[in-house]
Amino acid sequence: MDKQGNTKYDTLTKFSQRTGKTHPDLISPEISDEVMYIWTWFQELNCQRTSNGFGLNPITFLEIQAWANVTHKSPTAWEISALRAIDMTWINKMSDSQKTNDKIK
Repeated sequence: MDKQGNTKYDTLTKFSQRTGKTHPDLISPEISDEVMYIWTWFQELNCQRTSNGFGLNPITFLEIQAWANVTHKSPTAWEISALRAIDMTWINKMSDSQKTNDKIK
């Protein structure tokens, strides 16, 4: 957040509204219908994420297993690999965003 309490998303959205052009950071890649379910799975896992006081904890195999048991899902090995790859990308992006926000303060 900046000094006024605006998130990066808020700032980029306001920029887009002022200029009439969508800021490139607000454009997300298209997710094909064939793999959209993995993104949905990630969102379900992500909202249960813990942190350690210094940053986000990665989603563990144990957490994936518990989620699969509760939701009656049976992810394959490659789907679990995809979830973990998305998770590491998410953590890295959130960390980068936090570092940028810390510099602004």
